[in-house]
Amino acid sequence: MAQKRAFNEGKRHFKKNKKQKTSTVNEGTNEEVLLADVRNLLKQCSLSGAAAETKAPEEQTAVDVDIIELSSTGDGLAHKDGQVYVVPFAVPGDTVTAKVYRHDAAESYALADFVKVVKPSEHRTEKPPCPYFTKCSGCQFQHLPYSYQLQHKRSIVERAYQNFSKLPASAVPVVGDTIGSPLQYGYRTKLTPHFDGPQGGRRDKRKGLKVTWPEVPPIGFMLKGTRKTMDIEDCPIGTDAVRKGMKKERVRVAADINKYQRGATLLLREHTKKVEKGGKSEEIPEDVVVEDQDDFTLLKTCITDPNGTSSEYIDGFRFDNPAGAFFQNNNSILPLITQYIRDNILESSVSDSPPPIRNLIDAYCGSGFFTVTLSQTFTRSIGIDISPSSITAATRNATRNNLPSSSVNFLAGDANSLFASIPAADFPPNETAVIIDPPRKGCDEGFISQLMDYGPRRICYVSCNVHTQARDVGWLVDGLAERDGMYEVESLRGFDFFPQTSHVEGVAILRRKQGVSDMGEKSGLEQSVATSEGDAKLEYFTNDGDAVRKASPGADAANDGVHKIRHARSAHAIDPTGDDSEEVQARRREQVYQAQKRHRNRKAEYLQTLEAEVIRLQHDDAQTSAEKTKLARENAELRALLESCSTDVRPPLAQEVTVDPRVTQLHDVDMADVDIHFDPIMHAERTFVAFPATQHSTASSISTAPSVPTPEPDSWVALDFILALEHPCRGHIQHPGIAPDAHRHEACEIIGIQGHALTTTSAVLASAQSSSEINDLPNHCELKADVKERWRIPYAEVEKLVALSEKLELDDEMLTPAQAYAAVRRVLPSERALQPVLERLKELLAKVVECCGLGTVIKTEVFQQHLNSVLKT
Repeated sequence: MAQKRAFNEGKRHFKKNKKQKTSTVNEGTNEEVLLADVRNLLKQCSLSGAAAETKAPEEQTAVDVDIIELSSTGDGLAHKDGQVYVVPFAVPGDTVTAKVYRHDAAESYALADFVKVVKPSEHRTEKPPCPYFTKCSGCQFQHLPYSYQLQHKRSIVERAYQNFSKLPASAVPVVGDTIGSPLQYGYRTKLTPHFDGPQGGRRDKRKGLKVTWPEVPPIGFMLKGTRKTMDIEDCPIGTDAVRKGMKKERVRVAADINKYQRGATLLLREHTKKVEKGGKSEEIPEDVVVEDQDDFTLLKTCITDPNGTSSEYIDGFRFDNPAGAFFQNNNSILPLITQYIRDNILESSVSDSPPPIRNLIDAYCGSGFFTVTLSQTFTRSIGIDISPSSITAATRNATRNNLPSSSVNFLAGDANSLFASIPAADFPPNETAVIIDPPRKGCDEGFISQLMDYGPRRICYVSCNVHTQARDVGWLVDGLAERDGMYEVESLRGFDFFPQTSHVEGVAILRRKQGVSDMGEKSGLEQSVATSEGDAKLEYFTNDGDAVRKASPGADAANDGVHKIRHARSAHAIDPTGDDSEEVQARRREQVYQAQKRHRNRKAEYLQTLEAEVIRLQHDDAQTSAEKTKLARENAELRALLESCSTDVRPPLAQEVTVDPRVTQLHDVDMADVDIHFDPIMHAERTFVAFPATQHSTASSISTAPSVPTPEPDSWVALDFILALEHPCRGHIQHPGIAPDAHRHEACEIIGIQGHALTTTSAVLASAQSSSEINDLPNHCELKADVKERWRIPYAEVEKLVALSEKLELDDEMLTPAQAYAAVRRVLPSERALQPVLERLKELLAKVVECCGLGTVIKTEVFQQHLNSVLKT
């Protein structure tokens, strides 16, 4: 598999090795992931009787194949004559022509180039927006609808845990829907195009002459399946600032090409400057992208110097990083993942016995993104990274965002020995959550072992490679060679950080198994004594950027500077030889006393912070109430004025149908009452599930941030949005309690529509027992208080509407309100972010919805335009 390729005049040829070598596949690589998918498909075809023994396909031959599925690497997989064909840019359901360029006889599969589509799949989009698609290796999914991409990425997470975790299916929870990116194009804040050097393009050592470039080389990205660079003038997944920078850099390189002795990689990194409105206006250069906000303006430019500093504003925080250093490349989805972690890293329900989780340890912290954004959820947070430059940047970011050093610190050291360096007195494992975000290779067994030695109560594992994540989670759950597992998986979900590609970010939430003792509940002294004498030196950083060095175990314990940041390694208070003298005991008692004193001081400071926060919230609440009263008074005056002018004043859209919002998820069905009655509209019995009121329970953690419940599908939010968009059909639905509409849509008469099956209004009205329960108003349905309980419908009704809309052969250019809600929900799973977007969308979409006979519909293009405009603001 690892044969070298030689290219001659644009054609692919292969040098045959004289001696065949056994190929090796590294863990978590694309080769290993693809091989697992190939083996699974061969097994399925063998079980179905489709396998057949034939000779291997000839290289450089074309073959027509039917694509069965997508691999986790984004390639199409086909099966023909006992062989699996791997074809890029293909869609399940396609018949394509592919050209074989490599064959693996041992594994019975062939790699092939995409040539053309013979018969397109129903899932294939007509025209991808990028002219380089099917040639450039950067994107794999521009020919797929975004909803299909999200479904496939959920299956990637599922396959990763099936293939690499080695866990039984019962130990792996159902993978949640993939959280989509608010931006599907124009999201990448960093691109790195490159160009190759010419043949012989080096300095002549004897004559001192430099070989000139015969022409400007291609500047861009790799040609799919080759090692050649293709010329790319523009990349639509880059932000506007990055795309402008790319055009500018191409011109500069072309002008200065003879200054280069070899090829080079270019850096294009977005930088954001925040300018408050009302200040002195300045002329803005053409290459600056301007984004207007309510109180300020964002000026976005492109940085090309790796040593420069780029600034980003995420979730209300500012992050300054070296332009060439690592930072997430899709800012639009970062607030969604941080909110998801806030909602899930703490326990959703708390029993009486365990103390609340107060502390956070952020391993592999980098420039402090998670440490900073999650700091308000915890009393104390510490970030650890092996790179001193990353720790310096993280410390500056904490200072810039006004995070006190008493609650947020950073530590420079190897993550493989970090837990022994954290005193358990300050971070008790039973009161601590750990977040890990390792590189693509994942964690090694040494790190997993010491993580279980420490034994935090909860773990949040964020990964850019769900396959190595699955392997590591398998170790945490099932154990390593010489120890049992300590954790169980609570939830799994993917985040689409890179739309149009096969990449998916995985987030796994793990909780410590019940009955497992706190492995790390040893004192900080005992932990440090257990550390080997070969430990590397560590540095602790305050938010002022000052580093305090502390030597490894066995050194003198007289360094007094460490106690300022409350991370002193108490190992030095014990004689490593085990001599338990009176002097040692006295030092130990003094250290315990000082630790208790610091704890009391921190508790007092924290209570003062809580008190100030309560006062602030009370003040904000009073202001909100006053503004609400003022607006209600003004609204009443306006309505009275309009009515005095004989103007027909319709009720607010959100109040056109009133239902009981106290509805829970479908998983509470065992606690629900089932009501079966005859539905006069459907002429059949219909079952309605009356759910109990939702009980939101939050973890009783000590935090200065407002408590946020775990997000659940909220039927009230869904119904409020969908019912508001069904107003054109309100008078079309035949029900004894509603007067018929004189302007009933002609489609209703032609096809004999009785109940408007694609509306929630029908479901709500069907739950009413008699016409007396509905006011006899043509365009307004209002409940009476004494029958409110009969109007409850489960959230499953909304899901049924979405499924029904998908199955019916509606116009592809149209969406039902239920589909529109589901689309918004996929992009914004958080209730906090969802509700303001829905409120704004109601105002915009209510003007463009229309009756189609079965219910109301919205043009997909119009919906997408409004959604994008709302998300940008």
